[in-house]
Amino acid sequence: MNILVLTDFSPASAKAYDYSCSLAKALPGNIFQLHIISPRKTLDTEAEKAKAIAQAREKMKMDSKMPSSGNEISINQIATIGKLEPTLNRICKDFSIDLIILGTRKKHSLMDYLLGSVSTIIINKVNAPVIIVPEETSFSAFQKIAIATEQDEYDTPLFRFLKKLTPPFDASINRVFVFPLPRDFSTEKEEKYNPTWMEEEPNPEAEITIIRDLSTIRGLDYFINKYQIDLLAMSIPKRTGLEKIFHRSLSKRMIYHSTIPLLIWNEESTVI
Repeated sequence: MNILVLTDFSPASAKAYDYSCSLAKALPGNIFQLHIISPRKTLDTEAEKAKAIAQAREKMKMDSKMPSSGNEISINQIATIGKLEPTLNRICKDFSIDLIILGTRKKHSLMDYLLGSVSTIIINKVNAPVIIVPEETSFSAFQKIAIATEQDEYDTPLFRFLKKLTPPFDASINRVFVFPLPRDFSTEKEEKYNPTWMEEEPNPEAEITIIRDLSTIRGLDYFINKYQIDLLAMSIPKRTGLEKIFHRSLSKRMIYHSTIPLLIWNEESTVI
């Protein structure tokens, strides 16, 4: 698996780099570390551009020490000048990237919430699934992965992608749906449901846990904490109007809120 990790030389991107190396050793996979230099007036000449790229590559070599334990992996360091979205999509295509890993800071500014951070831009515009790694998170072998899904969704592209991640860890994939109705409609906070239960051979992988909570984020938090989830996966579906806006808004809020790694699969842009 080819893994692209973005760096801006911050503590958050350093944590994402460590996370990507640990994941690549387990899968196994190849690391492509990328630093994108934003075009600016001070880079008018080719000599100035070459100098900026050389400085970035040297800093990447100094800051990015490969963890010594485990299997050896291939690490390719790339520094380039360009705008974020087209540059990322070009790199993903040129190097057949399967997964992007990106670190996020502990604190976000008001402008992040209003205009969108780098994370929110990437999940909406780049043609690859993205794992968002909170700054305070360290890699641990996946034991339990949760996929936030609709009640009757099962064999989706996101589910099939997660199946590629689980074999080295023998991890379980746990489907969860937050049902936005008060608990007055039922005495139970959660229940199990299998949409294939009427088939001749019901598929146990299709089982879903339904959590009742008026807040989707609070319901997901409940599930994550109760079942000790290591990775939460969500998709932004190919839909129009208010439904698409809701899913994008939920993904954006989870990026700022989640304390565990978050995998975002954008069905509209992801081409894997």
